Amino acid sequence: RFHSEVVREVAYQTLTKRTRAARHAGVAGALRAQPRPHYEHLAHHTATAAELVAELGPFVSGVPETIREDAVSDLTRSAELALAEGRALAANEHASRALDLGVSDRRDERRLLLLRARSELDQRRFPEAERDARAALELAVGDADPTGEAEAHLRLGTAAHHLGDLVTAREALDQAVATYRTVGDPARLAEALRARGFAEVFGGSMPMARQFLDEAMALYEDGDDQRGRAWTQHNLAWVAFQSGDVVEAERQLHEACQRFEELGDKVGVNWANGLLAYVTYFQRRFDEAEELASTVEAEARRWGDTWAHLMMQTLLANLRLWSGRLDEAETLASRTLAGFREAGDRYGVMQALAPLSRVRAALGKTIEAERGSEELVALGHSFGELGLALQGAAGVALHLGDAERALVLTEQVLDRQRATGAATDEATVLRALALTQLGEVDEATSSIETIDVSDFP
Repeated sequence: RFHSEVVREVAYQTLTKRTRAARHAGVAGALRAQPRPHYEHLAHHTATAAELVAELGPFVSGVPETIREDAVSDLTRSAELALAEGRALAANEHASRALDLGVSDRRDERRLLLLRARSELDQRRFPEAERDARAALELAVGDADPTGEAEAHLRLGTAAHHLGDLVTAREALDQAVATYRTVGDPARLAEALRARGFAEVFGGSMPMARQFLDEAMALYEDGDDQRGRAWTQHNLAWVAFQSGDVVEAERQLHEACQRFEELGDKVGVNWANGLLAYVTYFQRRFDEAEELASTVEAEARRWGDTWAHLMMQTLLANLRLWSGRLDEAETLASRTLAGFREAGDRYGVMQALAPLSRVRAALGKTIEAERGSEELVALGHSFGELGLALQGAAGVALHLGDAERALVLTEQVLDRQRATGAATDEATVLRALALTQLGEVDEATSSIETIDVSDFP
């Protein structure tokens, strides 16, 4: 026992590396003998002992000869537990530490690569996730392991979906689904079906998304997997939201949030509340949306979830824009855009660029607004069939008085939304405004009368 961390560190530095290795191994042995060992503490001590042995040589008195294998096993278990709790950064650190120790068994190496790829996907570090998934795929192909191949395809498909490459995402995820059906693995099949359905949300088919997610939900229910059910409800809420059914989206999110709370999954709660904040914003319940977004942002900061934090700042920027607080909106949107650019997240860039370009148009910063609009159009044509970016560009064109450009863009958005089954009301409003600016009042009126205002404000 020490009075402070400083005293402890000074005492620790007085020990030779051989003594440190033996002490860490001893602590690990004592922890392992407990009925319910704290796996992350256990992994830290076995890994530290193994790292010191690797530096000193193969034989250190007081350290088991199997210390490296023990460390890899403990770190793998800790990575799995961290992922189950939504702690992607910790999972990444454990998996990386195990891989750095050197893994003699190819199956163990593949398992660690896939764990790290999943943690990188959760952190939205897509190039790194692709690299690890491809390395795992190469190992699985070499070992003629179809299940390992399927898991690698699952990671690769998920990365492609987040990057807007729906063609590649569908191909990889379909391979994963087909393999898990063949080998008869319902738990992994449910995961693959959920990923396959969620990929359709971003520019794909809403009916197809619902079909895959419903099948995943049935498998999760059969297996009594409450966490799987909660995440599937979160994904189904996305489908309902994209389809314009905000009431159904809100219902699914409340149920998902309740399940996450029962599981003690704080990250799941945060993500459900984050989407709920957007749902309430689209219902013009601005005070409620602001409160939710602020709470989620604070939690995201605490957990180191950069993407969730940036998405909530984007929502706050939209709230400032539509309540007339333009300077605040510009500051928030500029900050989030920089964050998404640094992360290389094109979906996030689209989300931040739309309010930033609109607010700059409102502030009379025409050149900056036009530049943002051009980037939105470029992103819109390279991110699947998602109409989000083009819709933002159409809004900017309206603000700048370029009705012809706004009309062309909204027609493209509507074509995409009709093809995918997404809600068309907001784009219809933009089109009617563009027609009005062009003096086509009768056509604007007949267009706007198709919207049920009581259902969609």
